[in-house]
Amino acid sequence: MKVYQPQDRFAGRTALRVSLPLQMSLYFNVWYSVCWLPAKIGLFIWRVHQYPIPWGFQLLQWCMLALWFFVECFRLYVGYHGSLYEKVPHLVGLVLVNLTLQGSLCYFFGWCGKTSLRPQVPDHALAIVMAVFLTLQVFLAGLVLRRLVRRNTIQFYLNLPSNDF
Repeated sequence: MKVYQPQDRFAGRTALRVSLPLQMSLYFNVWYSVCWLPAKIGLFIWRVHQYPIPWGFQLLQWCMLALWFFVECFRLYVGYHGSLYEKVPHLVGLVLVNLTLQGSLCYFFGWCGKTSLRPQVPDHALAIVMAVFLTLQVFLAGLVLRRLVRRNTIQFYLNLPSNDF
């Protein structure tokens, strides 16, 4: 009796172990970012009509929104690519962009963008959710990086040629 064994086209390669929590965090962050940008633009337009905002600060807000959009697209792509294909440099890039660019932009939009003396509750709420996503992704990407570097190191030492000539 012959047992059916399907041909595996990935035979001889190591199986990819994708981090499901990191993938879920990135997935929900994509949808949050799609909702965050129109909400932030709407709040800014409303604030311009409600309060006297200097022209320089308005220009700074628009430039920061444009910068946030491009950095966010790059960050989410690098995170997805690094997690799906287990690329260590991409995951390191995700952590660095989270800690430097997105962290400072999140701080600017949440706490430095005040136009009056009373706190802007929607700004704080949007920034807190974004900060939770950023912190969670830094933590999860750090765990995934640790696992990947360990596995790659073991594979490197197992594949070294022997010195028996």
